[in-house]
Amino acid sequence: MNPAFLVGSGGLKVVTQLEFNRNWGFGSSSTLTSLIAQWAGIDPMNLHRMISKGSGYDVACSRADGPIIFSLKGGKPQITPVDFNPPFGHMMQLIYLDSKQDSDMEVEAFGRLAETDLSGDISRISGISNLLSSVKDTHAFISLLSEHEEIIGKILGRETVKSRLFSDFDGVVKSLGAWGGDFVLALSPQGSEYTADYFRMKSHGIVVPYSTLVRLPFVKEMIT
Repeated sequence: MNPAFLVGSGGLKVVTQLEFNRNWGFGSSSTLTSLIAQWAGIDPMNLHRMISKGSGYDVACSRADGPIIFSLKGGKPQITPVDFNPPFGHMMQLIYLDSKQDSDMEVEAFGRLAETDLSGDISRISGISNLLSSVKDTHAFISLLSEHEEIIGKILGRETVKSRLFSDFDGVVKSLGAWGGDFVLALSPQGSEYTADYFRMKSHGIVVPYSTLVRLPFVKEMIT
């Protein structure tokens, strides 16, 4: 993609460093793709399409300054920054399920549904996404996330993670990533302490507050 890249370098040893456990997933692959593309002076989405089957939303997120809404129209990424700063953000928790999911395999499995008419579901999910970016009420947010989870479960023919593992949780448990592995997002009207205590009682000790994540410094430039 860039024939001049590293020409005359004589060979290099490249070391990357994560600020978290690699087993968490957490966009580590898409971040690496984005950094390599930045280093080589090429389009990260073009590189992504050569090596992955996903939509590219995670690559878009790795280069964003903040929250975005992502969609594909005619195969081209549509990226819209949004102001997502809900008053209940401090109550949102990400919980590690210790169940790594292979994103490419999940995308391939979803691709087998290509002949299914999902236009109605896609329209509703897009509508939910737009509402989620601006809703300020905790119960409304929980209701929207729960509806989103139910729609995806119906499409994939899978039980939601809440009904399968956490049916007695007072609130919403939303699958993230490849829908079933890595982390889930949890939010309860009872507050963050209830959520953290609940999942620790379920032997899920890695509970990351959303508010902690959004305070992490955003690194735009590759460290050499």
